[in-house]
Amino acid sequence: MSNTLTVRLTNRKTSEGEYYEATADICGLRPTKLVRRTDNTTRFPTKSSAQGAIRNFAKTYNFTSVNIIDPAAATTQTKKAAKKSTTASRPADKTASATSNKSATAPAVAKSKS
Repeated sequence: MSNTLTVRLTNRKTSEGEYYEATADICGLRPTKLVRRTDNTTRFPTKSSAQGAIRNFAKTYNFTSVNIIDPAAATTQTKKAAKKSTTASRPADKTASATSNKSATAPAVAKSKS
């Protein structure tokens, strides 16, 4: 028998709220959900409370190590912030380039005196 306890931690959302469930994979047994002692439900209100129950279960049944698999933590990736531009643009440059673009795109019309 292996001395490592593997537990899958899942996050569930219902109309009542959000909760966590912990499913233990013990060698030789079917996957089993951990139950809270206070009210005999499989729903843990926080991730921390589920992890505490996992540690207590492992300690009670003499598991030497615990492997907690959290798919929600594995799929979430942090995004890097965009770098700020090091060159400062001046408003005068923008207006000068805008007027020069107008003259380049608009045809010149000669005014005639009558």
